[in-house]
Amino acid sequence: MSDSDDMYDGAFQGSDQVDPSESLTGDNTDDPLDVGYSPPDREPTATRYGTTADEQRAGDSLDQRLAQEVPEVSADDADPAAADPRAGRLVAPDEGAHPAGEDEQTATDVGRAGYAASAEEAAMHIVDEPQ
Repeated sequence: MSDSDDMYDGAFQGSDQVDPSESLTGDNTDDPLDVGYSPPDREPTATRYGTTADEQRAGDSLDQRLAQEVPEVSADDADPAAADPRAGRLVAPDEGAHPAGEDEQTATDVGRAGYAASAEEAAMHIVDEPQ
């Protein structure tokens, strides 16, 4: 074999593999900054008021109970943009077969594809343009 054939041998020739302790795929890192942190969605129950016997005996004040309330969402509070009907699949007039020569891109709503919409499709809404 010539030297040029050795270059394309394909066999592993060295120990260039990353040591598992140097990779960030596991929890075996020594540096705490290398490990991510996901904060909890809610306050931990151990830090809430009313977990000790004295707090339970005293009870919650009205202000504490009102602070724990979750407000009800009414139809008036909803986002008006979310009420617009969703668009289905958007297809170019020539169905994307040819490159667009126009400055403005146009497409037609051809309806839903039958399954759940992709994130891009779910973001598209039909909005009437002002006259």
